[in-house]
Amino acid sequence: MSTQSDRPAALKASVVWWDDQIDMVELRVIAAGFGFGGQSTAYFNPLEIEAFARALATYPLRDEDRRTLRGSVGNDQRVSVAASQVDNVGHIAIDVELAAVSYGPLPHALGGANENEVRVRLFTTYEHLARFSRELLLVLQHKAEEAELLADA
Repeated sequence: MSTQSDRPAALKASVVWWDDQIDMVELRVIAAGFGFGGQSTAYFNPLEIEAFARALATYPLRDEDRRTLRGSVGNDQRVSVAASQVDNVGHIAIDVELAAVSYGPLPHALGGANENEVRVRLFTTYEHLARFSRELLLVLQHKAEEAELLADA
């Protein structure tokens, strides 16, 4: 059985739900690395996801550039994925913030909600980032189920 700490560090994105009539996508994002991990979903306009995916393919990312995709489902779930070059050598950092609220048997006013939040920073290469960009565009075109970004070990 695999545990969180022996899985490779990665970021995965897949579409849970799509409504073409209102241009709305529910995107599931899973991030794991170094013993930490989590998942959440959020709503996005597909054009936002496409612009983010295309921006990730930019080479080189300048130090001051930070590509960010943020979405939410009300106050219950949040997803934020940001990519930036972190030094002059070309190291790329992917900062992922995921949050989800789950409701237990007690009413919310009595503390029946559990807020879960995780922040993961992954380092990757331009090669992995370009592949993730292509895969994310394929997900939006309904030609792939999932886009995966591997961390650079």
